[in-house]
Amino acid sequence: MPSLHTNIPNICRLYTNLLQVAADKDVDKFAATVAQMTPYLEKHNNLGLAKQALDRMKQNDVKKFRTMYVSLKLSKMAQHLKISVEQVEKYSTENDIIW
Repeated sequence: MPSLHTNIPNICRLYTNLLQVAADKDVDKFAATVAQMTPYLEKHNNLGLAKQALDRMKQNDVKKFRTMYVSLKLSKMAQHLKISVEQVEKYSTENDIIW
């Protein structure tokens, strides 16, 4: 039976790798790493946490995209209306923006 002392570095290495992949903010790479690590994550009851992190990464990507899309849209509106983007933001509400 292997000792705990010899297993800890291997387990830590796996989680360190997962953290490094998460820091890259590449959803596909993170999902692939989670899929590859599923047996280890299940064994240590961390699969749910990894899936939550994956969902959060996807949410952040959508939020970033929506923010960029709205910003472009507001700038186009400002250009067309010949007013500043700040004025467009002031007079706009989220419900007024057509997605």
